[in-house]
Amino acid sequence: MSDFDKDYPFARTEKRKPYWPAGVYSISLEGLDWLGLDGDGELYWDGRRLKVAKRIELTWWQTAIALVTALAALSLAFFDALRFFGYGHHGS
Repeated sequence: MSDFDKDYPFARTEKRKPYWPAGVYSISLEGLDWLGLDGDGELYWDGRRLKVAKRIELTWWQTAIALVTALAALSLAFFDALRFFGYGHHGS
């Protein structure tokens, strides 16, 4: 028996979806009492806020496009600053 099962008896069932990772089971009706929400919609388990991470993962070509775009924007900003200070302007 795991520490979780000792601390939260009857919090989960023996039912699970076949594609879930090993050791992951459905939450029981009794287990729902351990879940809570605050006014901002943050999820809590036994009074402790659950960490929800939203990570963006780019493919290699998306990373390359983002890098080229960022370099182009920085280059344009640099040359625009030079023009602002009077460099590179050959007007009459």
